[in-house]
Amino acid sequence: MTAAFAFGGTELTGLAAAEAANPRKSLPKATKQVFWRIFVFYIVGTFILGLIVPSDDPNLMGASTSNTKNSPFVRAIVLAGVPVLPSIFNAVITISVISVANSATFGSTRTIQALAEHNMAPKILAYVDKKGRPIPTILLQMAFALLAFINLAHVGEELFGWLLALSGLSNFFIWGSVCIAHIRFRLAWKAQGHTEDELPYKAPLGVIGSSIGAALNILCLIAQFYIALWVSQKPTLTQYFHSPDLLT
Repeated sequence: MTAAFAFGGTELTGLAAAEAANPRKSLPKATKQVFWRIFVFYIVGTFILGLIVPSDDPNLMGASTSNTKNSPFVRAIVLAGVPVLPSIFNAVITISVISVANSATFGSTRTIQALAEHNMAPKILAYVDKKGRPIPTILLQMAFALLAFINLAHVGEELFGWLLALSGLSNFFIWGSVCIAHIRFRLAWKAQGHTEDELPYKAPLGVIGSSIGAALNILCLIAQFYIALWVSQKPTLTQYFHSPDLLT
């Protein structure tokens, strides 16, 4: 779930096409950059971490949403013997979180506003002011953002884990839908007598790549539901709420 959550957000390049000045030019460029950014920051970054930080480092177990000093990246910097860099990297993490919040605000508000325009959400959420801001959906999104403070509760870590899992699980549905929608689009495009040369951007792996992607997303969903229902032995949230510690 954590990996699925971390990879989420790259689909916003498609959502931004609706507000881009020249989507035929900017969208293909942004889409191609996504692959290389994931490769450099995720694949190469994780590989380097594995070379520096021992897998049995006891400090890794102390990392949490409220304790970033034990994050793998900070531990790698500490083990490398760079004295000032960990604090700088924590500042970078904070800026990155703010950036993610901005992206999430953009994506969620625009999506809800579009649903409202198509009568799939309350009509009031379709309102956009003179500057192009969907004020009602922004207020709704900010209200849900207050759930972040739930991390301060006695069972904050457990509740935050549920929210993280919910977000990560939704990414499987999102990307599975994206892959299936692409397959349907390409089949309909061909059925209408069009050719691939007419498309401003063609996915490198085409329908085959989307088919593999859809299958992998379905497989991940099956694995996650299996783990959640039959493998995991952690106490349920109901048991936490009935704990005497919570009352104190």
